[in-house]
Amino acid sequence: MAPGTENLSAVLYGISDLRLEQREVKKPGDHDVLLRMGQVGICGSDVSYLTKGRIGDFIVKDPMVLGHEAAGTVVECGSKVTNLKCGECSQVLLLMSGAGSVSALDCFKDKVIECN
Repeated sequence: MAPGTENLSAVLYGISDLRLEQREVKKPGDHDVLLRMGQVGICGSDVSYLTKGRIGDFIVKDPMVLGHEAAGTVVECGSKVTNLKCGECSQVLLLMSGAGSVSALDCFKDKVIECN
């Protein structure tokens, strides 16, 4: 997998409207890493989005890629990434917040993991 190639993604468009689509793999930004996915999980929040179109105050209004619990191998790092390197295994847990998203750098801090 490299930037410019495509990745099969589960995209939710609305209640019970889940589509498998090829999505472009983008080049990571300065603080981002690109992972080759090994496993991706679907959890209770994904099921709630699929069956109810929402969780709490967050309502699915635009297409949303599901599967935010993942593990894979780092294949490319942004220029300011210092704590990961290519070839390392990494796990990802993305949480969406009603207050908006936070920097991907928060993924690596000693606190609740939230990424955009």
